[in-house]
Parts: sequence; structure tokens; C-alpha cells
Amino acid sequence: MSSIGYLGAGLLTSPDDGFFTWSGAPPCSLGVQCAQISDGFYARSSPTASDKSSALTTDSLQWTQFDFSSIPTGSTINGIEAEDKVYASLNDPQQGYAADKNLFLRYDGSSIGSNMISASNWLTSPEVRTYGGPSIMWGTTLTRDQIASSTFGIFLQVSGNCTVYVEYFRIRVYFTIPTIFVSKVFYIG
Repeated sequence: MSSIGYLGAGLLTSPDDGFFTWSGAPPCSLGVQCAQISDGFYARSSPTASDKSSALTTDSLQWTQFDFSSIPTGSTINGIEAEDKVYASLNDPQQGYAADKNLFLRYDGSSIGSNMISASNWLTSPEVRTYGGPSIMWGTTLTRDQIASSTFGIFLQVSGNCTVYVEYFRIRVYFTIPTIFVSKVFYIG
């Protein structure tokens, strides 16, 4: 089995589909783009003071345009592994917390497969987390062409009542290269 990655996204968007928007955490002034690559800059989402009494959901972060075009045509996709780096300002059920709400693969603008959320609350210091693996397909079947599409990606929403920070999400793809049979024909004559 072969693998390619971890690759960062070529595009990061955040549609208005939750209660809390994303912005750049100082010193990053690029807004949501602060969470596009592993560079020490973070995007953040914060509830207002009146919202801290109940757990609400952030707008989603949607990473797409991963360049998996070098996976050979005809390869079988065996597994997908994703890695992020995140933290929260609080991790106390009485004071505030953050946790994954939705974590799906995306293709052609839609969420696909299983919700791969972590069962743990986010820590209060930066943590690298891994989802999936060499033989985990996230509850779906994907082709090489789907993986290589600019619309393939990953989608994250966070639930909680404290400020959350995301530095990046990146993906590794495991695949099997197709076997090519070559036969020789001999003529005797």
C-alpha cells in the first residue's frame, strides 16, 4: 500500500451555517484563512457573553482543493487519515468547553460518509489530533477521481461555549496502485 500526504488545502471557506463566525486570531489578519496551513497562525471562533450559558455550534470550516492528482489513475483508495491542530480557551463542564460537533469528508459540496467526531473535549493547549487511518474509509467508498477532484475535502463544526482555535486540517490518502499485466506473444514459424 502507498500513501500521499499530509497535504494542506488549497482553499478554506466558512459559510454562515452556525451561531459563531470565524476570524483570524492575532497576529493573523487573514480571517478564516489563518487556519489553512500549518504555520503557527490560528482561526478562532468566540461566543458572545450572553451565549456562554449554552453550547452552540460554530460556522463550519470547509477545506477543499487538496492536490491528490499524483495518485495513479485506477488506484484503489484504501483509507483516509486527517490531522488537525486545535485548542479551546476552557475545558471545564462548569465554566466552558469545546468539542467536535460535525466532522465529515466533503465531495461536490455535500458531506459524505460517517461523522468522525472525537469523543473528547478540546484541550486548553494546542493538540494535534488524528482521525481515520490506512484502512478507514469514513463510512464511504471513494474513487481516485473523487479524491483528486478540487471539490474533495473535509468539514468541521465545533460545539461549545468558549473560544476555540484551529491552526490547520490536512489529509493523507492510502491507496493501492493497480497491477498491470504484460504478456508476450511469441510466433514460431
